[in-house]
Amino acid sequence: MSFAAGDWKASEGYFREALAMYRKLIGDESLPVATTMNDLALVLNSQERFEEAEAFYRESLAIRRKSLGADHPLIAQSINNIAMVYYRQKKYAQAEPMFQEALAINRKAVGTSTP
Repeated sequence: MSFAAGDWKASEGYFREALAMYRKLIGDESLPVATTMNDLALVLNSQERFEEAEAFYRESLAIRRKSLGADHPLIAQSINNIAMVYYRQKKYAQAEPMFQEALAINRKAVGTSTP
């Protein structure tokens, strides 16, 4: 049992192991590192470990921005994920502008006719 089954402890261990391997093999600022950080942050957010989740989401966002630029859909995903951390903590004033920023990036990247 793991991530899909809601086994957050096992999933966290797997993502941390994968993150360490990616960092060792391909460097700290690669897109696979950013994706793995994003996934680890999702697990931490699901466990209500909000500070840790936000830190990993922000690091993932920084790598993605450096690699992909400002208007890529993965940038929107990262911003949206940080907003979700705030939303789950009922920090709506912090979450709302981030949700709006993510939406604007997505609209610019893929248009408004894409579901």
